[in-house]
Amino acid sequence: MVEAELSCLLSDLSQAAEILNRESDAVNELIRRFEERLRLLNLGLEVWCSEPLATEPTDLANDEEVSEPGTIDTELGWAKNYREWELSLRERAYRRSSESRSGWEPVRTDHQYPLREASRQLRIAALKHFPELLQGLTHEAQQAVKAIEDAKRFAELC
Repeated sequence: MVEAELSCLLSDLSQAAEILNRESDAVNELIRRFEERLRLLNLGLEVWCSEPLATEPTDLANDEEVSEPGTIDTELGWAKNYREWELSLRERAYRRSSESRSGWEPVRTDHQYPLREASRQLRIAALKHFPELLQGLTHEAQQAVKAIEDAKRFAELC
């Protein structure tokens, strides 16, 4: 590759990086505002999206001679980390299961951390899952209200 072509490619990359960095700031602001709105609702309910942001195949076996294929999924959720509720990601291991409806069952959660600390790629991927998260939170809130109402009716009968 000649020096002029390389220089042109670097210039194109520089322009693309400048735009990406500017748009990434907008992504961070969207995440911050969404998180703020959820905190104001004071739900106190943990919810995780069913569709992962990313899935990587892995071997879950502890024994080097035995193989147990599985995946490590990165999932978006609303959870309490440390002392505050926040948009979070968790890395969760799954293995095949004939007993599960989806064909996969969770084995363990390896790591949970705030969305705002995730890579740019994961933060951008998370934006697509915000509607699913809101639907899940709404469903859980409705289920909680129903459970409370049922308990009140039961208590009145006693």
